[in-house]
Amino acid sequence: MPVLSNINNEQKKKAAEIIAIRTSQDKNEEYYVHYVGFNKRLDEWVAKDRIIIAAPSDIEYPKKKKTSKKEEPKEKAPETGASLTTEEIYKVKNIETIEMGEFKVDAWYFSPYPFELAKNRSIVLCEYCLFYMQTQEDLKRHREKCKITRPPGAQIYRKDGLSFFELDGQVHANYTRNLSLLSKLFLDHKTLYYDVDVFLFYVMCIYDVEEKEEDRKYRIVGYFSKEKETQHGYNVACVLVLPQYQRKGYGKLLIDFSYLLSKRERVAASPEKPLSDLGLLSYRQYWTEKILEILLESKSVSINDIRDMSSITTEDVIHTLQSNNMLMFYNGVSSFVLREELLEKYQKTKKQTKLDPEYLKWTPPYM
Repeated sequence: MPVLSNINNEQKKKAAEIIAIRTSQDKNEEYYVHYVGFNKRLDEWVAKDRIIIAAPSDIEYPKKKKTSKKEEPKEKAPETGASLTTEEIYKVKNIETIEMGEFKVDAWYFSPYPFELAKNRSIVLCEYCLFYMQTQEDLKRHREKCKITRPPGAQIYRKDGLSFFELDGQVHANYTRNLSLLSKLFLDHKTLYYDVDVFLFYVMCIYDVEEKEEDRKYRIVGYFSKEKETQHGYNVACVLVLPQYQRKGYGKLLIDFSYLLSKRERVAASPEKPLSDLGLLSYRQYWTEKILEILLESKSVSINDIRDMSSITTEDVIHTLQSNNMLMFYNGVSSFVLREELLEKYQKTKKQTKLDPEYLKWTPPYM
């Protein structure tokens, strides 16, 4: 049951659940809390005086579980040194902020960076190789040796300041593991840290078009991964736009690129399910725009035609049509309905950056 405590913040009180307890440097007790009904990215350490308790019996403290010899080993909690299971440690955010290039970004979730690094609750990343360190001085020494200015792997798309690189998790293990650690800070459901061998990674970067090619630096914006072999037809396993680049249309470009590859493979595909609430919202918006684009450009089209022209699976096409009330039946015959509010939203997207299939330099492995 959730802890029936309240967090007092500018006269606002929220019910919260206590996840962990520690003693701060000034010897005061602090609580790591999850606000009931809110995203875990808002979890935080709070001082004892911020907690209002109606009755001591309302608190349900974290309990230590008895374990057998066969159960998972105990680890030391970064803040207290107390013995906790791996599952319990993963509930507590260990990194507060990351510095990456010109940006300082708040982390959202736990990521298994080395304990000695995480104890300062802030890390510095090389924005090119994604290696992690403690200070800007460490980064300066690192950059004197690290001459990398782009992700490893093959550059398979480049146009108008936007580039994509294809990386093999087995071949480019160091970079993809660093990428997985970074992405775990912002993806609560992500479980891939070191088992990267069976995945391909597609890293999206931006670059300055005015720079000479030999001096060009590619800065990562986001990426998606996909299994090398999948029985379910998934074209995306995990997708992320880094927080400093969100709300700029890059998420849609990542999704579009995944379908660009599927078109080149001549298959209909779908992202790995289940999708998060935010992921479902992003994909549904993309699917809606693609379906509208096809319906507006084609005089006569069927659901199977939409599938073939977009590489979106039949299931996702039907789901999108139904959720937007675009699919109607008259005397047993299906018809598409172009609703005015959807058309108005679609018109606003025409000026957004779009990928050019002519600039994709990629051939599927089996073709």
